Amino acid sequence: MESRTPFNILIIEDDNDQAILAQKALLLKNPSYNIMITHSGEAALQALDKNSFDMIFIDYSLPGITGLETLKKIKAGGFEYPLIIITGTGSEGAAVDAMKSGASDYVIKDENYANLLPFVAERSWNNFFLEKTNKELQKTIQLKVEELEETNKRLITMQRHMIQLEKMKALSVIVRGVTHELNNPLTGIFGYAQLLLESMPAADPRREDVAEIEACANRCKSIISRLSSFARQEKGPGRLINVSRLIEETVELMTYQIKKYGIEMQIENDENIPEIFADYGDLQQVFINLIINAIQAMPAGGKIRIITSAKGERGVEVTVKDAGHGIPEDLIDRIFNPFFTTREAGEGSGLGLSVCYRIVKELGGSITVESKVGSGTSFKIFLPVNVQ
Repeated sequence: MESRTPFNILIIEDDNDQAILAQKALLLKNPSYNIMITHSGEAALQALDKNSFDMIFIDYSLPGITGLETLKKIKAGGFEYPLIIITGTGSEGAAVDAMKSGASDYVIKDENYANLLPFVAERSWNNFFLEKTNKELQKTIQLKVEELEETNKRLITMQRHMIQLEKMKALSVIVRGVTHELNNPLTGIFGYAQLLLESMPAADPRREDVAEIEACANRCKSIISRLSSFARQEKGPGRLINVSRLIEETVELMTYQIKKYGIEMQIENDENIPEIFADYGDLQQVFINLIINAIQAMPAGGKIRIITSAKGERGVEVTVKDAGHGIPEDLIDRIFNPFFTTREAGEGSGLGLSVCYRIVKELGGSITVESKVGSGTSFKIFLPVNVQ
């Protein structure tokens, strides 16, 4: 039997002869037992205040506080070791009631009582430790399962990020080639349209058509410029940047769009954030894209909150929250994909968030999103210090 030395047992028995019998039967089996006897529930509760016990035998038929009441009080006091009920012949029903109330086992006073008592004690003690070990094992297994689930989530996230980066690297090669090939003929279209406009009389009815050609060429040029920005992989020289100041300057730069769409800007800056080493234009592009995204998510106006906070000396966390229409759950994993957009055709190139993703990842940071349809979207960006 697994036990501490000495193994402390309390016997609660009003009949002194029966108590001595139980004590002798237990000591005969294991002389190292340290046994204490009390003759009432009240005395047992007092003994529990002053002593530690590993097992308690309780006579069901006690005077004053009954054995069942004593058992319940001991159990309510937080006693976690075996509690064994002793009951007379023909009182098996009482033993069942005691088991329902938290008793670990029971023994009946019959002709085999003295022989059974040590056996019941050992069985109860072994069952107790088996159950305790099982609970600890289950707890350990549960913790390991949770750790594995968390590790699996991190691995899936890392895998998605790696796939995303590889997609963008491959796509950037294609885009660079396409934009280079398009720029030459587009420059020709734009130039000839301007020459035609300069050579046409003001009253010529064809001027409107040529002006539209020039405007379309300009729009194409703008799209190609954005594609080039997306495809550019080389980093600028970089410098130390105060992210809070950069965000304020970015918001100032976008005053027209903010006022036009009835947007309320709320900036909450942490004064203690460290400076970030990055390309100023790249980093500003991240917040321009996120603010445009937030504005477009609130066509009827609303509030955009930008919160900066220091992450110790490691870097800066920036949260951009809107109160817009939100992103459906089944689309969350796709929003950083190049050319993916939920807007109508012609209303967005689908490059804004993929550009944000590339810039932030190149800085060694992370960008995550939380969104609920009808409640808005929150982008959270971590930017490491990266002092050069």
